[in-house]
Amino acid sequence: MKRLPLLLVLFLFAMGAVNAAAQDEEEEGRDLLEVSLFGGASIPSGGLSNWNDTLGAKTGLGLGAGIGYFLTERIVIGLNFTYTQYAIDTDTPAKNQHHRFFNPSLYVTRYFFGESDWVPYISGQVGLDNPKFSTWVLDTTGVPPGKFRELSYDPAVSFGASVGLFRYTSDFSGVYLEVNYHYGRTKDVEATFQGNSFVFGETTGMIGVYAGIRAFFGNY
Repeated sequence: MKRLPLLLVLFLFAMGAVNAAAQDEEEEGRDLLEVSLFGGASIPSGGLSNWNDTLGAKTGLGLGAGIGYFLTERIVIGLNFTYTQYAIDTDTPAKNQHHRFFNPSLYVTRYFFGESDWVPYISGQVGLDNPKFSTWVLDTTGVPPGKFRELSYDPAVSFGASVGLFRYTSDFSGVYLEVNYHYGRTKDVEATFQGNSFVFGETTGMIGVYAGIRAFFGNY
């Protein structure tokens, strides 16, 4: 977790920038908190689709949750966590395993509220990618002396951007659809198994198409 201090610095910088931009916004009648649950398809792009030449990721499933605080009537800053799982595009024994990501991130969302129940929004994220990928390793305890194993690689800083459309289905909750692009600086991160190091070798690119539910709390 050596990159965690950098993430905290980025978070503090983002909070300062958002607070400065929000000073002129009207704060009367705003919500205080939002809670979101979402899921959908995650499409690997770039090197993930042919990772390690023979272990390319196929379109998978992404699930997540988030909680945010309204700095103003329209701007939210918060924390979310996304779990993504990909099947492996191969005929080797690794086809029974998966590629996985565990990604905590900080986000800032800007809503465009109006008189309609339909509310567009944009969002940006910064976080940590924690890949756990199926990798061929030399396992000296097995026969034959090698196998595919889901190795946990070191975390890497990641960035994301989303556009979405929220619809109120009640006074304080609703549903939404969101498209997200995610980029992770995972190219040089490593995993270790039985004293041997493995380099991830690719940056992370993912396109997520998510549907979710969102509730608002503390309206005043």
